[in-house]
Amino acid sequence: MREFPEVVLYSSQGATQVALVLSAREGEVSHLGKNGEPLLTLAVIKKPGPNAPHKRPTGLQAVVATPEIEIQHDVVHASHEFDAEFLKKHGSSPAQIASQRGHGEWTEYEGDEAETIARLRSTVSEIASQRNQAQSEAAKQKSRADLAESVVESLRKELDAAKSVPPADPAA
Repeated sequence: MREFPEVVLYSSQGATQVALVLSAREGEVSHLGKNGEPLLTLAVIKKPGPNAPHKRPTGLQAVVATPEIEIQHDVVHASHEFDAEFLKKHGSSPAQIASQRGHGEWTEYEGDEAETIARLRSTVSEIASQRNQAQSEAAKQKSRADLAESVVESLRKELDAAKSVPPADPAA
């Protein structure tokens, strides 16, 4: 079972960039990688084409702007190859293969950043666990405080009731 979010490399049209894995699909055997790598749905930062300089952000925009995200569905692993039966059924020309395979592929992301991401994921999980424990403890303390406040209020009412009762006549 894959752990999300996961970071992989996405290559398409001669460019490679980091992508965030949103989901994995392992159902179509014909589209799995050599070691059973699944089809992935990836989120990638959309980049302007080389012939669109007017769409490139200025220096300040690049720093402060929210990037435009593209979702790539059913991206095959780089090791993926169709078997002979599939090619016979769907065609074996480069165009026919590309139409079945899609225009991009993913590979595992390895390096210092991958270790950093794993540590960050672990840290985020630890922080979430600590937050949940703190919220639980805060809820218990609030419950105790509410109970104490209720007891104090009840005692005040009893005291007020006792003050309103006239003292007993000692002569009677």
